[in-house]
Amino acid sequence: MPKRRMSISIEEELARRIKAAAEEIGVDVSTLMSGAAIDVVTRFERQKLIFADIDKRIAEVEAEADKMTDEEFFSSMHTLSDEQRNAIDARWDAFFKLTASA
Repeated sequence: MPKRRMSISIEEELARRIKAAAEEIGVDVSTLMSGAAIDVVTRFERQKLIFADIDKRIAEVEAEADKMTDEEFFSSMHTLSDEQRNAIDARWDAFFKLTASA
């Protein structure tokens, strides 16, 4: 697969730490930095996936709320069922387990 060269600008001390870590791990700096970047992108994509549905729902509620008076909006709200709460809890658990190592 073709590769593309990318460059970054960082402070000397950070560059020294990265180089030392790469040497200790036994990889070159490019491999270490690529791996770190892939980890960040993967976490970001996973977070977007986990929250895509809720973000869509929030946008829909906000769009509807803009059309209502405060009284209409608050009277339209309801309490979540146990099933809904459990689904939300599961998504939060998945998110925090994924980001706990970050």
